[in-house]
Amino acid sequence: MAIARRKKWRAAAWEAVATVTLPDGRTVAVTGGEDGTVRVWDLTTGTQIGAPMTGHTHGPSAVATATLPDGRTVAVTGGGGVVDGTVRVWDLTAGVPVGEPMTGHTGGVSAVAAATLPDGRTVAVTGGGVDGTVRVWDLTTGTQIGAPMTGHTHGLSAVATATLPDGRPVAVTGGGVDGTVRVWDLTAGVPVGEPMTGHTDDVQAVATATLPDGRPVAVTGGGDRTVRVWDLTTGTLIGAPMTGLSIRALAVPQHHGPLVVLAGVGMALAELRID
Repeated sequence: MAIARRKKWRAAAWEAVATVTLPDGRTVAVTGGEDGTVRVWDLTTGTQIGAPMTGHTHGPSAVATATLPDGRTVAVTGGGGVVDGTVRVWDLTAGVPVGEPMTGHTGGVSAVAAATLPDGRTVAVTGGGVDGTVRVWDLTTGTQIGAPMTGHTHGLSAVATATLPDGRPVAVTGGGVDGTVRVWDLTAGVPVGEPMTGHTDDVQAVATATLPDGRPVAVTGGGDRTVRVWDLTTGTLIGAPMTGLSIRALAVPQHHGPLVVLAGVGMALAELRID
């Protein structure tokens, strides 16, 4: 398999990236840079759309995208470092902030994901890189839902969302130092089951997927150079860990064949077969 370079963008060093399709059909990348800006890039033309969006005092270290109930496509970013603990929402069509910054984290926000609750609310789930809390934010009202969820003994480094077979929306978080993988019920604001353990170093990346047999799983990558797959219903490890992979990011695309896990520093492709 060959990977061909098609386009190259130059800007400040990026700390976070997400992709989304705008209402006009354009597929874009949203990036957070060390210069504190949020930028939108047309992936077809390779050009920046609009001016950089500013507000963070330290480069956004996490970004996710979502669609609000009124149809607006937005990005949600988390301020990085140890000072900017804000969560900000940006209208990707208008290129402007949505509401006021959401505050509560006592340090940088290291992870962001989006989800839709059973009552239709679109929410962001954030993980504190310093305070170790998991927080849920209503993206329409700009307010925190419930109390912070605690359990990690140090800051988080990754979060992803999924839906369990019983319909509960959950977040899956990876401990930046404590090495645990935890699942949280986003409606009730409580942990689901016990922490999942096995990584012998920090958990640096988390992604979720659904297996062909319908089981929702989390895929985690750790500083211990392993990739692990967890059954989110039973809270148990599936199969043996994949070893020898230095992991900082994961993506699990869904298709009709086996799952493919993309993992990198650099990039590696691993075919994951669940028999």
